[in-house]
Amino acid sequence: MQISLSQIPFNWDFQTATDFYREMAALPIDVIYIGNTVCSKRETTVSIKQWLQIAEELQTQGKQVIFSTLGLIETAAELNQLNKTCTDTPFMIEANDIGTVNILAKNKKEFACGPEINIYNHHTIKILQDRGMVRWTPPVELSIDAIANIKNATTNFSAAIDLFAFGYLPLAISARCYSARSEGINKENCDNVCNKTPYGYAVNTTENKDFLRINGTQTMSGAIHNALNGWKAAEAAGIESLRISPANTDMKQVVEQTHKMLEGEIASVEIELDSRERFCKGFAFDRAGIE
Repeated sequence: MQISLSQIPFNWDFQTATDFYREMAALPIDVIYIGNTVCSKRETTVSIKQWLQIAEELQTQGKQVIFSTLGLIETAAELNQLNKTCTDTPFMIEANDIGTVNILAKNKKEFACGPEINIYNHHTIKILQDRGMVRWTPPVELSIDAIANIKNATTNFSAAIDLFAFGYLPLAISARCYSARSEGINKENCDNVCNKTPYGYAVNTTENKDFLRINGTQTMSGAIHNALNGWKAAEAAGIESLRISPANTDMKQVVEQTHKMLEGEIASVEIELDSRERFCKGFAFDRAGIE
């Protein structure tokens, strides 16, 4: 079982992102996803050129780097940039929009599919494998058992599977920006207000219970999904890697404990959270995601 690190979902500046990845590069992580999946306006905070600079540094330290792309393509400028990224980037691309799959297939490039692409059956897997998919992170609402069923139903299944095992669940992407709206401005003139909150805006119910997290145009789970201790069930299901996404906790400790657990040095991952955070894991085990 491998450990993979998901891309930073938040609008961190270049120096913060660089420092984070340098710390992660020293840890026992096999695969690192990098890039911006949420909003193209964030490229004024960290450009694609700067992401590639970080990626090259990680590669020199022995990490397999996968370049993640936007989950929603809206404009001609975004499409042009996507074409350029898919054509010129020397790293494997993770597609989070089916349009990206089409570009990569046209260029006969192998690719990964991220959790934003809706893959729920073996027919879709077969089509995407035929187009070049070699790695798959299933939608976060699929349980480990459901993933196993899809894998077993697919003739000649060959893609490596990443389980989204830790972090705020990416639930939806919108054309509108919630962070900008909360500041009384529109998306076109947002001035990257989403960088005011390094882990997004917490949204609570009227009973003051955590519910969702707003991250620009992205809706995430309010709680930190943690299915790491279900790794044996994941391994039995044919899952090759546990995907860990940056969250508001000690990420170094998360990775180190996960590695020790996989090596048999400890029985489980036990992370203490800030009092404002809590864990959930329902989706991975056929229950409500909020549980």
